[in-house]
Amino acid sequence: MKTALIVGDHPVTHIGCGQLLRDLGYDEVFEALTEREHQVLRLIGRGEDLQSIADALCISYKTAANTSSTLKRKLGARNTTELVRLAIETGLS
Repeated sequence: MKTALIVGDHPVTHIGCGQLLRDLGYDEVFEALTEREHQVLRLIGRGEDLQSIADALCISYKTAANTSSTLKRKLGARNTTELVRLAIETGLS
């Protein structure tokens, strides 16, 4: 089993990460995101692709892609699907 993190002796899969973040009071992780990161995460949560996000926010594709990568790193998401799930679970989408 691949784990995102260990809590005590219990491995937590990526599937439970969003709920765990909320349960442990890690709302500050989401609050610490920049406004641009919130905007990109919200659009990712709505199913927008990077080019659509870039167009909607009047930024380059590269900026949208870099922001997506930063979000994955900050939130512990392995892929865009996990970002979508986190956006939905946290009410950002």
